Amino acid sequence: MHSPGHVAATDELAREEFWPRYLEVIRHVSKTRGFAVPTEESFMNEIGPRGALYVGSPENVAQKIAQNLTTLGATRFDLKYGMGGLSHQGS
Repeated sequence: MHSPGHVAATDELAREEFWPRYLEVIRHVSKTRGFAVPTEESFMNEIGPRGALYVGSPENVAQKIAQNLTTLGATRFDLKYGMGGLSHQGS
């Protein structure tokens, strides 16, 4: 299992750092791949417990990974954490 995401010291900081970069990337990709451009509301759903994005504090991202691995019976998880415009240093 793999998914994009971003981990920062707090959930709020992770959202603030990730959202503008994610929006920029998806806007660009949507032109050639037909993706819907996310709204802030759809983004909040995607980072929630049932969403596909893993964005938040270390504890909350780890809990979401563990829950979904258990639910899906998966044994591995790969977090796609590099996104243009985001620092490679921890927040």
